[in-house]
Amino acid sequence: MTSDIRRFGTTATGQTVEAITLRAGELTARVLTFGATLQDLRLAGTPWPLVLGSDLLSAYEQRLHWCGAVVGPVANRLWRAQVTLDGRLWQAQPNDGANLLHSGAEGDFAAHLDDRGGPRRGGDPAS
Repeated sequence: MTSDIRRFGTTATGQTVEAITLRAGELTARVLTFGATLQDLRLAGTPWPLVLGSDLLSAYEQRLHWCGAVVGPVANRLWRAQVTLDGRLWQAQPNDGANLLHSGAEGDFAAHLDDRGGPRRGGDPAS
């Protein structure tokens, strides 16, 4: 597998977004650091993209907000808005009674910038 990283654009709030291109065999994917958005997916020999995307960051900040969005960290409900990861109990903000539904009060991570510093847990360790 090969990869490269390039500047994709700047958000309306002035944050830099990068495009990470990954190539393996005949498949090429371009992921933005704007919420891990799948911006482009190509298969060698296919003359069109396999996903809907845009070359403009402003499109993802507006009408294409959900296009290419990676679901997570929760695509369903967490009972009592908590989960154990790597032996640690993590408490998230409930938004469905006492439970967490679809990643919390903000609803998604589609527009969260990722600094590629490792996984984001989305909550605080429970005390």
